[in-house]
Order: sequence, then structure tokens, then C-alpha cells
Amino acid sequence: KVELIGKEKIADNLCVFRFKYKDKKISHLPGQFFMVGCTENTIERRSYSVATAYNDEDFELCMKILESGVVSGRLVNLKEGSEVYIDGPYGKFYLKEGDGDIVFIAGGTGVTPFRSMIKYIIDKKLDKQITLIYSCRTEKDILFDKEFTKLSQENKNFKFIPTTTRDKNYKGCKGRINEQFLKENIKNIKEGM
Repeated sequence: KVELIGKEKIADNLCVFRFKYKDKKISHLPGQFFMVGCTENTIERRSYSVATAYNDEDFELCMKILESGVVSGRLVNLKEGSEVYIDGPYGKFYLKEGDGDIVFIAGGTGVTPFRSMIKYIIDKKLDKQITLIYSCRTEKDILFDKEFTKLSQENKNFKFIPTTTRDKNYKGCKGRINEQFLKENIKNIKEGM
């Protein structure tokens, strides 16, 4: 079990939830996920990627809120201090420290595991060049925009390239991520594929 210690609405239907370990501390690797539920019933659990790099005391999950959602629909209405059930961590999609330079390509809430990996690389001062190409419909849908922008300004080894597909007024990159977009934004693309 974990305790809900905070929640923050970051977009129209998206929320970041912060949890604190109650009984025992569970370590996770950047990119892994937990199975989360509001009851002991394991059938009513859903998987959510961890949004934080690592921490012995607490962790964050980012969720799209669905009113009829078995987990998200209930979590959004819980009060701080409520107990939530988790299993895990699970998943083999995690950062391996020996990997070379990295290009992450994400859309929507799919950016969550990359956030934990990017924060880990920067916190540990690993010698890696990181590029995050992140596509959303509109500027208001870009999750963690201010955080990623700040990280890219403060860390020469991190490049953040957001793009929107349905926002005519957006001042940054526009359009879908395709081969041409990748060639224009990634040095030595052929070496990385």
C-alpha cells in the first residue's frame, strides 16, 4: 500500500499523483511501471509508468483522467492521506546506464517514462546526449513543458523538441513526427538507427 500525498491537475484531463510508501520502500528503475488500484481487487488495477527518476520516500504517476475509469476516475476524487494499492515495479523498458546517446520519441502521456529517465540521467550527471522529440495536439497538451524547457536550458546535454499537430498558433515546431522531421532535428540519424 501507498499513501496519496498530493495531486496536481496539469492539463484538462491529466493529473500527476504523488504517493508515499507506507510499509516498505520499493525501488524502481527509470521507465518501469506499477499496477495501481483503489481496492484490494487485483482485477481492478491499471498500469501507470513512474514519472519520477528515483526516490526512497515517494514517487509520481501521471494519469489521463477518465470519469468512468476504474482507477483514474476514483483516484481523482480521493483525499490526501487515502491508501492506494500498488504492485510492482514491472517492465523491461528501462534505462540501462551503459546505453550511448539517446533519442526519445513520445506522444501524449507516453512521455511519462522518458521523464523519469531524463531526470535520472541529469541527476546522475551521466555522460549522454539526450534528445526528446515530443508530439501533442496543442500547446496546452504538452506535459511537463516548463520543466523540460528549463532542463534543456540548464543542461547542454539535453535537447527538448516539442511539436504540435493541431495548433496553428503554436510558435514552436508543427506537424507530425516523420522521417523528414527526424532528419532535420537529429544529428547523425543514420548512426543511431
